Amino acid sequence: MSILGLNNVILIGRLTSNIKVNYTKNDISYARFTLAISRKYNSQTDHLITDFIPIIVWRQNAINLEKLVCKGSPLLVKGSLQSNKYTNDDGKLVNNFEVLLEGFEILESKEEFQKRQQQVNTQTSSSDKDYAIPFEPEESNLSEPDSSFNWEWNLDEIK
Repeated sequence: MSILGLNNVILIGRLTSNIKVNYTKNDISYARFTLAISRKYNSQTDHLITDFIPIIVWRQNAINLEKLVCKGSPLLVKGSLQSNKYTNDDGKLVNNFEVLLEGFEILESKEEFQKRQQQVNTQTSSSDKDYAIPFEPEESNLSEPDSSFNWEWNLDEIK
């Protein structure tokens, strides 16, 4: 008898950059972004640390998010955690994790968004680095796109 697991993720954080939609060879829209989430590190001193969680979003959700949010926007993300393995350019096996976005809620009003968007647009672009996406996801592997997004571990070093 096989026991199925439960893989649900709900996160609340802020976008670290504007969302840019990309397209696969078969014209399927997707985007990758990072959600910054602060948490208490030490309950006695209220010291906070921030986790940066990589998110991937497909199809219409990607297009909608690109239009509706910008850097700094508060966002609730619903999805699942997925892991991917691939061999990097150095021939080493790499494992990474990301959240596959299945739904979202924007946690600010339209007026707050418009104000934030004006602030983001007037900032100098020197603080924003344009991180290239190192590959295009395969359409045949939409539920588990092979990627090298943020979190990477060399499995040979972990053993």
